[in-house]
Amino acid sequence: SLIINADTMLERQKIESTLDYIVTTTKYLDNETGFVQEYLENEIKLGGNALSVIALCEYTERYDNRYMDILNALGNGILDMQKSDGSYIHILDASDFSIKSEYRTVFYDGEATLALAKLYSVTKDKRYLDAAEKAFKYFIENDYTKHSDHWISYAVNEITKYVDNEEYYEFGLKNVANNIEYISNREVTSHTDLEMLMQCFELYERIKDRNIDVKYMDEFPFERLLKTIVDRAEFQSRSFVYPEIAMYLCNPEKYINSFYIREDEYRIRIDDIQHSDLGYYFYCKYYEA
Repeated sequence: SLIINADTMLERQKIESTLDYIVTTTKYLDNETGFVQEYLENEIKLGGNALSVIALCEYTERYDNRYMDILNALGNGILDMQKSDGSYIHILDASDFSIKSEYRTVFYDGEATLALAKLYSVTKDKRYLDAAEKAFKYFIENDYTKHSDHWISYAVNEITKYVDNEEYYEFGLKNVANNIEYISNREVTSHTDLEMLMQCFELYERIKDRNIDVKYMDEFPFERLLKTIVDRAEFQSRSFVYPEIAMYLCNPEKYINSFYIREDEYRIRIDDIQHSDLGYYFYCKYYEA
């Protein structure tokens, strides 16, 4: 019991040290609007605000409200970077908050919308939910399923916890259905595929549990989804650094139990590990189902 408590305290201290770093790198436009600043490139990235908000929301839901002020400030920063049509500005110049780049990567859009939906779950501030819905209107009108983006799956799964909109459910299902052939036949490990599939599975289960009338359910390839989940979970394990792999690397203790990209000179990145962990977390969570 004492060991478990000590581990939990250490875990929380590590989390808080990371979140405290976010606090120190936040630059304020005004008293209520903040942005995470990347000093190396002197940039403000939509994705930086979004991922920080997601992390802060997860902390708040699990522990306490100590980060609520910065959470709202960063959320307002995302609102400030959203255009009237629901799309987002991606990069600001950190020197004067001017627009540096309208677009950087499609992943920022899903990250920001997931962040807004999670903000609503924590704050119940309808501004964030309205902004997320505005983003989804843009995603649907511009068929964002073509991007095969796992963050979109996360975002639509999150917003449908609070909004029963048939269009959102159909869009979320199609985000996987329209890409399932590509995912199934991918010959390399992709650390985001299992996440995307599992978010779709959770979305599908919500539709059934709530007995929501979604016409697209009749043509959604559910059995194919289940097979692809199992296949990709197995295939993904090829990128895990087992002891039998680590022993051939220059520093086995450093690399063991992480995930690598075999096709990219055994590259190991922190986000590859994060995506793999979350994919397997949801796979284990719903394995019996």
